[in-house]
Amino acid sequence: MPTFPEHLSAAVGSEPVIHRFVPADGGDDVQALVFAGFPEAGQVTGFTYGLATGRELALTVRTDDVEWGAVPARVAAALRGRHPFRPGQAIGYAGALVEGSPLTSLLLAEPIPAVRALVPHLGGVELVGVYPIHAAERDLTYATGFESLWDRPWDRLDPHREPVA
Repeated sequence: MPTFPEHLSAAVGSEPVIHRFVPADGGDDVQALVFAGFPEAGQVTGFTYGLATGRELALTVRTDDVEWGAVPARVAAALRGRHPFRPGQAIGYAGALVEGSPLTSLLLAEPIPAVRALVPHLGGVELVGVYPIHAAERDLTYATGFESLWDRPWDRLDPHREPVA
């Protein structure tokens, strides 16, 4: 039976660059499966492998900086077993998600359409979308709920955007 990375590689049509992160819970490593140029040229998409049986994270940003693809796995390794990683949640992070970026937190929601289209080909794995956000946007989400940020107009793929809250 194919593994999640094998399903993912077949669905995307290329092999990922893999980074491994040692989790805080002492279990198996969490892997970042990073695809440059997916779903479009000038974009990077990173998936976790090893978060939880049946659930993984996916982040897509418009950049050539492949470090963004490792963000979900780095956060999952730090919080696995202590955070449910469900859509509608905001997660704070201790510093910039990627060096030089003003974004310090994550919002969990449905993945972008191109990533969501992969789900039928992934052997039953649920993908949760990960969106980098500013600390003020995280605070707004904590104070007034997910929709208070999600329903505002903002470029969810721009890792250098200005805050909307």
